[in-house]
Parts: sequence; C-alpha cells; structure tokens
Amino acid sequence: MAPPKVKKPVCFVVSPIGETGSPERIHADWLLEGIIKPVFAAHYPNYEIIRADKMPAPGLIDVQIIEHLLDAELVIADITTLNPNVFYEIGVRHVVNKAIIHMSRVGDPIPFDIKLFRHITFSVATPQALEAAKVALKESLDATFAEDFKVDNPVTRTRGVVKFEENATPGEQVMQEQIASLNARVALLERADNPLSHFSPHVVEALRRPAVKPARYAGGGTAWTQQFAQDEIAIRVIASLHSTRQLHQDGQKAMETYFESFATVQEGEASVVYAVLYSDQNLKTAGEVAKQLSAMDYRVEISQGRRIE
Repeated sequence: MAPPKVKKPVCFVVSPIGETGSPERIHADWLLEGIIKPVFAAHYPNYEIIRADKMPAPGLIDVQIIEHLLDAELVIADITTLNPNVFYEIGVRHVVNKAIIHMSRVGDPIPFDIKLFRHITFSVATPQALEAAKVALKESLDATFAEDFKVDNPVTRTRGVVKFEENATPGEQVMQEQIASLNARVALLERADNPLSHFSPHVVEALRRPAVKPARYAGGGTAWTQQFAQDEIAIRVIASLHSTRQLHQDGQKAMETYFESFATVQEGEASVVYAVLYSDQNLKTAGEVAKQLSAMDYRVEISQGRRIE
C-alpha cells in the first residue's frame, strides 16, 4: 500500500493575466516563471506554486480562487496595472489576516491605501534587474516565514485601532487622534503627485503645525481664523452624527478619490478643512465631493479665497 500523499503548502499568485500573447500575460509569466518559481525552487522547494489560469482541478474557477485566498499559506499579489480583480482578491486576503506579499513593476504607481505597507518593486528589463528581484523576494519570504512574523495590512490595523478606541482612556484617545493626524500629514508629504510648493505659504505652514481644535464662541458655532489665498478653494466638512475618526477617514477618502492634489489644513472634533488649488474644474469637483459627503450626512461648505465664517 502506497504511503499517503503529503499535501504541500501553497503559494497562490494573484496577478493580471490577460489573453495568451498579450502584454499582461507576458508580464505575468515573467513574474511567475522568471522570479517566483526559481526563488521557491532554490529556497522553499516544498511549496506548490499556483496561479489561477494554471489550476488543473475541474470546477468553478471563482470558487477555487476564493478558496486559495482563504486557505493558502501565502499569497503573492502583483498590483502592476492596478487591475480591479487583483485588488478585490487582495481585499479578501487582507480580511482573513493571513500572509501576503505585494509586488509591483518598477515605475508603476502604488495606491495610497497600501503605499505604507511593504511591497517589492521588480523589473525584468535586464538580467541584473531580474536577479535583484529574486533577491528581494527571497528576503521577503524569509521575513514572512519567520516565527515572529505578524500580518500587517489596512484591515488588521483598522481592527487594532477600533479595539484600542473601545478601551482607551480619554488621554489615550487624544494621543491616538494626534498620531492619526501626524500619519495623514506624513502620507501627504510623501505623495509624489501632491507637491506642497503648489500651495500658498500659510497652507504649507498649517501642515507643519499640530492639528488645531476650533475655537468655540457663545453662539455655539465655530470661528475659523484660517485665511485662504485667492487661488485656493477651501472645503470644510462638518459632522454632527459621526465620530472624529470617521469624519477624518471619510473626508480624506473623498478628497483622495476626487483630487490628485490637496492639503489637510485644519482638523477638529466636528469638522475638517481641506485646501485645493483654484480652477474651474476643481470648483466643479468640489461640488462632487460635497454631493458625496452630503449623502453620508455631512455638511460641506465650499469657499474660494476668503475666510470661512
């Protein structure tokens, strides 16, 4: 009687694939055959490498993909070309809190939502670049398979923040808000498509200061003292039913969705102010931001080059 077959651990490769002979397929094959498989063969030969188009088992391919995303010991995801199917599959993997390695072709943009998390950039343009990609992948695999490795992705971080906020003291909550504000400013400064030199000096200075809570006066309103230049549009988002964290998250996400370049000028407990450069198109786009956030029960005020009272 033959001994039972030992099931190998699986590395599931998520990638834009495309039709046979297409640039997408050629790119995907270079990554799989030229980088991933040689590294595993040399250093982790016990792993089975699977990509969706190469799965031999019969059945619904979508079901098999989800099963691998949920169960595979490792997922390697190539975000090159920003393929929507790839990001859907990355989202599934993030939710189950299991190991995933992000990879991207050199020179391609890294989406803001995952830019802060480790990823491997690679190129197959030269033999030297190919070898460098193999070395980088091997180092990432070693770190991922280490005993002290902990999964870190946007979902796990958000869950951690929520758990912290549920049990945090008032002082710890203030500290968390300040850290979140600092992280937002650092992310803004790192965005290549958002040079601060485009903004007037007072907006740049506002980004360098800690988040400021608005001063309240007897009438119960909020007095804003920030003066905007004539070539800037100020967008203030005001919340009455949302938490401070939710306000800042929703506002930031809306601005990132509609604008390539913007500055977070002032953040408070119930409102946040953004600045964008003035143009007819940006003024129209600000209206779209207001429409989206209004549908989420926020109040939005838009002003060009004057104080918001």
